[in-house]
Amino acid sequence: GKQRLYNIKTFIALYRKKHPVESIPTFKTIYSYIRQGLLSIKPHDLPVMYRLKPRKNHHSNPKGKNKRILGTSITDRPQEVLSRETFGHWEADLVKGKKTKNEPAIITLVERKTRYAITKKISDYKSLTVKDAFEEILAVNPGLFASITFDNGSEFSLMSELNTDVYFCHAYASWERGSNENFNKLLREFIPKGKSIHLFSEMDIEQAAQAINRRIREVIGLRSSEEYFQQCSI
Repeated sequence: GKQRLYNIKTFIALYRKKHPVESIPTFKTIYSYIRQGLLSIKPHDLPVMYRLKPRKNHHSNPKGKNKRILGTSITDRPQEVLSRETFGHWEADLVKGKKTKNEPAIITLVERKTRYAITKKISDYKSLTVKDAFEEILAVNPGLFASITFDNGSEFSLMSELNTDVYFCHAYASWERGSNENFNKLLREFIPKGKSIHLFSEMDIEQAAQAINRRIREVIGLRSSEEYFQQCSI
């Protein structure tokens, strides 16, 4: 994975903030220079560059209907969670390696306001294993979780038993956990798809999450998730 604090866009935004009188090219111009080979940076140095797509201004309505009802729908989640005004609301998922029996997985939790992530390696992704792991996370971090939003996968079928508010997304609507999905993509720089999670220790995973948490993010005011999380959790 990339041990970096900035991407091209955040570096330019931060430099422009510190040097307001200078003429600074846009990040799209810099990307163009990179593609033309005019800079020492190459496209393979920037994994996100390969998947850069125009950002939608809005999301479509969910197209799928949940075949199983695991608990309270995201439709009933308070507006304050959607607006990211309140700290302590999280999105959760599992990052998997090889999809074989008894393969380990990684729990990823992302706080919506600060985009700060917590990870935990688990031995398998059976529903009871997942539930026990989340109960441990909540016990170690009392008062930190006001709510958690999951997808509707069977591995999360016992999540409504957790001692916090729990919501479930619509089927085929991964954008309803957009912050978590984005973190998972960044984590794949360190833990590629198709590689067994057996190959990565708890320390490897924690260090990857820490590297991502320390990156400067434009969406939270050109600061890191780690810094913002510490401010909000005091």
